[in-house]
Amino acid sequence: KQDFKTIKMKAGLNLEDEAQFVARMAAANFKVRLDFNSVLNFQSFHRFMGSLTPRAKMALEYIEDPFPYDFESWKKASELVPLAVDREARKVAWDQAVGELPFKFIILKPALDDVDKTVQKAIQHRLKVTVTSYM
Repeated sequence: KQDFKTIKMKAGLNLEDEAQFVARMAAANFKVRLDFNSVLNFQSFHRFMGSLTPRAKMALEYIEDPFPYDFESWKKASELVPLAVDREARKVAWDQAVGELPFKFIILKPALDDVDKTVQKAIQHRLKVTVTSYM
């Protein structure tokens, strides 16, 4: 009723319930951002993605920090859904990054992150920025 179009949810406690939630949000025409805070591994992430309906998959704007960052695993994961990097950004070899990174979004928390450096990384690597608070 207040014209919200996107929902962010912390995830990783009950993947079956979370898949059902994404399906309900997709049916209500919401975009969904899931934040796993790196609690999954590639296999559990892959199973989760396989459990989603096609419509639910389309509703995912991105998944944030699905599991601990490593370029190859994130590259495979990014073939299933757009990814966002938050705390895992510390593990990215930014100075060595050549070509496309395995994520399309970077999360910026002004209370924690160096805003200028984060924006510069986003510009340099053609990333979209999501600005959020830190709780």
